[in-house]
Amino acid sequence: MWVISWKTGRCVIIAYVIVLVLLVLFERRLVYPLELWDPQVRFAEGSSLKEVYFPAADGVKLHALYSQRSRPRVVILYLHGNGGNIGHRAGLLRFLSSQYEASVLGVSYRGYGKSEGQPSENGLYLDAQAALQYLLDKERVDVDRVLIVGRSMGAAVGLKLAIDHSVPAICIESTFTSLPDVAARQYPWFPVRLLMKNQFPSLSRIRQYRGRLLQSHGSHDELIPLSMAQELYAAATCPKEFRIIPNGTHNSPQSGQYYSLVDALISQVYD
Repeated sequence: MWVISWKTGRCVIIAYVIVLVLLVLFERRLVYPLELWDPQVRFAEGSSLKEVYFPAADGVKLHALYSQRSRPRVVILYLHGNGGNIGHRAGLLRFLSSQYEASVLGVSYRGYGKSEGQPSENGLYLDAQAALQYLLDKERVDVDRVLIVGRSMGAAVGLKLAIDHSVPAICIESTFTSLPDVAARQYPWFPVRLLMKNQFPSLSRIRQYRGRLLQSHGSHDELIPLSMAQELYAAATCPKEFRIIPNGTHNSPQSGQYYSLVDALISQVYD
């Protein structure tokens, strides 16, 4: 019996180590499931969206979609989650532009869509910085006219950008306290908090933000629990508001009530 138990235990240990090594080796692929641009996507002449390119600080060439208005109420910088690319959000960008009479810029992170390079946590921060710099330098937008809207991982990226550049307001959707907190729920038997390179530590950062915060989260988010979003919200010390999306999952669309709150935020801060 002892021999059988030892053999069984040894197999379990070996299997555990193998899975652990695979998680470490494939962290980038798990965190950033890259999706290239669909060549069939076209923007007809007269479309409200145009394709723009600009470099990040480290020279990586980035691709973005921009809907420009001559007299926008606000300029929205949209930062998407870790899946897909900005082409998949084209309809949303058009909606935001129309709904709020806003100019809207959405960027594909490095390695996504038509953007060059390979993604990393610091790389995504540089990409968001480059997108904001494009608005400030190329489009002559004042930072006080910028509203950041970030979803999931994009919210973590946007939060750091908002803190670093004193952006007056940010909307964070379906986001987390930190990436290791999410991974620990998915892989509870592994020491992911100790091993992960990608951190996105929003919980430790959010206290530094001094602008206006609007946060939303689905009540039935299967990836990031509502309790995690509530913990993040509780840590914020700025003027803030929280909206629960009834029956919303991680990828559910926002509710009409949420979009009304965004409109009210724009009126209070930018109009």
